[in-house]
Amino acid sequence: MLFLGSFSAGFESLGKFTLEKYAKAYTDPDFADIIVHTAIFVSGSAVLATVLALFLAYLNTRTNIPFKFLSGSSPSSYDDPHILFAVSWVLLLNPSNGLINLIIREVFNLQESPFNIYT
Repeated sequence: MLFLGSFSAGFESLGKFTLEKYAKAYTDPDFADIIVHTAIFVSGSAVLATVLALFLAYLNTRTNIPFKFLSGSSPSSYDDPHILFAVSWVLLLNPSNGLINLIIREVFNLQESPFNIYT
């Protein structure tokens, strides 16, 4: 839905095909600043994750700590499915371009979306 919406005019996900959003995004004067900040964030995250992974791997293989099998598990792996479910429902029930709302509006010829995930 995000991919289709990026090529549509306005906020409709299945609207008229246009490259206007890409032209506007890539010609924005702040675009270079955004790329620099993104590169800094990605580099810092990668270095921090690597250092943490190496530390946990060292603890797991070279020491005799209790509960070794738990040191390699990441708490974030338990949160990822919930984040994905939330994003999925937002994409499906968005009042302007959610797939379920678009289908129901087309089938029943409605002017407004029957579901609003934000209420």
